[in-house]
Amino acid sequence: MAIRARFVTGVAGGLLLSIGSAVAAPPEAPATAQAVSAAPAEPATAPAAPPVESTPSEPTAWDLALEGRKLLKAKDGDGAVTKLQAALARADKDALSVEDQALIQYLLSLAAQRAGQDAVALGAARDAVRLAPKEADYQLELANQLFAVDKNEEAKRHAEESLRLGLSSEDDRKDAAKLIKDAKSALLHERFSFDVSVTAGYDSNVMQGGQAETIGGVATGVRSSDVSKQTFLQQQKDRNRELIAGLVRDYRSAIASNYVESVPSVAELDVPVTLTMELGGRLVGGGAAELWTGYRFTQVFMTSPKFDHEAYSLQEHVVPLRLMWRPRPWFWFRPRVEGYVNFTGLKSFSAFQGGVTAVLDFLFVESARWRTRVLATYQLRQTIDRDYSYLDGNRVDGKVLQELRINPSGRVWARGQLSYRFRADLSGSLEQAVDLQVVGPQGNSIVVGNYNYKTPLSYLGNELAMRWRLFLPAGFDLGLGGSADFRGYREDTTASYTPNQITVPCVTAIGCSGSTTVTLPKDGTTNIALPSTRRRDTLVSLDVGVSKTLPAGFSLDLTYTFIRNVSNIANGIDNRNYVKNSILLTLYYSF
Repeated sequence: MAIRARFVTGVAGGLLLSIGSAVAAPPEAPATAQAVSAAPAEPATAPAAPPVESTPSEPTAWDLALEGRKLLKAKDGDGAVTKLQAALARADKDALSVEDQALIQYLLSLAAQRAGQDAVALGAARDAVRLAPKEADYQLELANQLFAVDKNEEAKRHAEESLRLGLSSEDDRKDAAKLIKDAKSALLHERFSFDVSVTAGYDSNVMQGGQAETIGGVATGVRSSDVSKQTFLQQQKDRNRELIAGLVRDYRSAIASNYVESVPSVAELDVPVTLTMELGGRLVGGGAAELWTGYRFTQVFMTSPKFDHEAYSLQEHVVPLRLMWRPRPWFWFRPRVEGYVNFTGLKSFSAFQGGVTAVLDFLFVESARWRTRVLATYQLRQTIDRDYSYLDGNRVDGKVLQELRINPSGRVWARGQLSYRFRADLSGSLEQAVDLQVVGPQGNSIVVGNYNYKTPLSYLGNELAMRWRLFLPAGFDLGLGGSADFRGYREDTTASYTPNQITVPCVTAIGCSGSTTVTLPKDGTTNIALPSTRRRDTLVSLDVGVSKTLPAGFSLDLTYTFIRNVSNIANGIDNRNYVKNSILLTLYYSF
């Protein structure tokens, strides 16, 4: 028996099978074949011979192959794989030709793809080409499967071979030419990458966030600005219009009450614009291991027409070195080291901080649905401007992430991530002398003393987070995430008060009489100790976003983020409770 077949797979994964079959009796006909007798015909009146019961024969390799083909046409991939593998197991016993075995291997490759057995499909396609290297269709099928698993050099070679051998279908020739072009582009991607993004949006509270906290008018994480200090001092002065009367009555109690009563949480909006550009190049490697380096540039512009946040503009330069090693199909190891330096300000542009970040990144692929990722990060930072030496320090992060993929091969699929992160951020303490300004009897500003305020910045954090992403047809995907970060600071926040000796007019409005002036403090107080507090914060964030993949490597992302920090630090100098809302639109390009 011989079967001649032609199978064409299109880009959309459709399958066209046009098969013609011819059956020829082999030299030794099997028991199930009908024999044609050469003997003379019996007379018409001869009695009929009794029927002979035949024993059913064992299915041949071709019987199994035809059953497999039938199941494949019925879209039963698993059943087709079983039948075709059984046919190949009988190939030697039935003395199938090399060409016929190649055909069955080709059928098996198509069936395994439908069944989601990618490794079986690729192995069968390789065997089909090995057995029949001059079949252009087999070469093209192997090229398609190799390209799907990022074996671009090999895919390009087999696609070129399919064109050289001569594909009979014009559609196949177009597919092969497109695959060669895509493989060349992918090969360039394997050696070079370029990414750029522009983000613009609205931030309701630029003074508080991941990059910088503003404490008592001093920004941490960026260069402090006179504008922030003046805003804080004006807030203090407006708040203390009636304080001088309390100082006249009971100086110590008035200072203690002033410190315990919290200042309002100050928020200032801005319209940040962020430009990011990253270049990457492969130094050595290919296949299971690659070593890359590159350069990343980030510039944040604060463009608010209402507030001057010049000091919050940030520029950063990063040089990464990263290894990508995949010793097993289920295991990735991706360590990296990055050196960085950043600058703050635009008009007052100057170097601010530098350091090194090292990351160990492990990825375990348990199945098509489950993945586990483990990251360990260490960052060393050093402040270039020594006025901010309290920011020197290091950070240690450990993160475990479990990922679930639902319907990963479908047109609509979802990815969920649940993670836990431990962080130890170890640095110094912000120590500042904060003037206590009051409004005097004549409406003038008077500095009656100053608070000596110490804010430790080192903390231990435990974060729980969940992220979901829904991938939809036409390049859309929706994202939803949330996290809760519990931070315990390693030292107490402390404060003390040192008075200035002042003399003010004695008027009824401040509660004194009988003389022309009054000197404060009246009891000669020189220092007042204030209660200390061990800071505890809970930082909650929620975000929702939508992304759209555009042609030619472009994409758009729109994200809304809500952040709420709840803290036990709320006093007359600082209030760590704040709310932050941001809406950001990002245009990406990736090559």
